[in-house]
Parts: sequence; C-alpha cells; structure tokens
Amino acid sequence: MTFKELLKDDLKNTFININEFAEIINFCGIEIPGIISNDKLNEMTEKYSLDNEIYTSDMIVYFSKDDLRMVPTTKDSVMINEENYFVLKVDEDESLVALHLKRVES
Repeated sequence: MTFKELLKDDLKNTFININEFAEIINFCGIEIPGIISNDKLNEMTEKYSLDNEIYTSDMIVYFSKDDLRMVPTTKDSVMINEENYFVLKVDEDESLVALHLKRVES
C-alpha cells in the first residue's frame, strides 16, 4: 500500500466512520457520513469576502471525497440536514472535502 492509500484508508476507517467521529448527514438529499464542526473558537478569526460582503462561517462540514457525487464550489447553495447553507469556501485534497458554510436565514 502506498502512503496516499494508507491516508485514504485512515480517513475512511477512523475519521469519517460513524462508529468513531462521524455521523450520518443528509447532504442535498443524500445520506452520507461526515463530521460537522461548530467550533466557533477556530472559526472566529477566519472571515470570507464574497461580492463585497464579509462573512464568518457558521460551521465546517467534512466529507470523504469518495462519498460526494460532486464537490460544491464557492457561492453554491447546499442543504445540510434539511437546512439551507451558502458555501463560503471549499478545502479539498486527495480524499477529504471541508465545506465552510453560512446558514441562509429564510
């Protein structure tokens, strides 16, 4: 096994594992394992500028890239557990996607 394969295996079997850290999240109508982080201490310092507006994220959601049908992009609208969110930023590597989200008030 290569190092990249080991990391991907660790991600799937440890972090994005519903018996460890993850939970089942309804993402745009599809139930997949992921991690929701509402840790405001880590997110308070990061601000996002989009269309001349400044935003702070309400949460970060982590998914295995293999579980997503498509990776959203900045400014997309996504549903997380039947609530609407605006994508402020997408962090992506070989196997993990982190979505920085702002809740859309209706």
